[in-house]
Amino acid sequence: MALKVRFQSLASAWSGDIPLEVNQTNSMPWLAKVPLQDKGQFLSVWCRIFIQECDGYKRFLAVFSPLYSVRSLLPTPILLSISTPGLQVEMSMKIEGRGGLHELYCPGTVEHSHKATVLPLNSTVDDATTVPLSYGMTQIPADVCLQGRNVDVDDICSKVHNIGLDKKIK
Repeated sequence: MALKVRFQSLASAWSGDIPLEVNQTNSMPWLAKVPLQDKGQFLSVWCRIFIQECDGYKRFLAVFSPLYSVRSLLPTPILLSISTPGLQVEMSMKIEGRGGLHELYCPGTVEHSHKATVLPLNSTVDDATTVPLSYGMTQIPADVCLQGRNVDVDDICSKVHNIGLDKKIK
């Protein structure tokens, strides 16, 4: 069995197959690529599958999360510029401070590397800090349950709901 997804608001095509099973190979979520309208462009997201067995049947829960996200603990907003040298693409966004969590869109494939440049708002380029960003640097957040089998799906749904409320996802 497999799952396919698409983003209706982005008028995207369907993703490839996402196995409805726990990724036993490396305990990482599945990486799903959802094609966008632009040829060759897609949005990559994590998909973690949870399976609860009860009374002879299985309940499946698929939790999607962004490939990259950033949280600023600074007291004021910052400007974040993401550049993808291999594609000659650069985008900027305002990141709110005080613990706000923001999804980052980085074009290309997992083979593409990116540069994230952080600049305080109303500042000069001299104050900028640039850090590399790539698929190889991704990690599982500490508060994510790694075990995907024999879990309580309702409990996980409650935790996921609370994450969205507590961490102000933008």
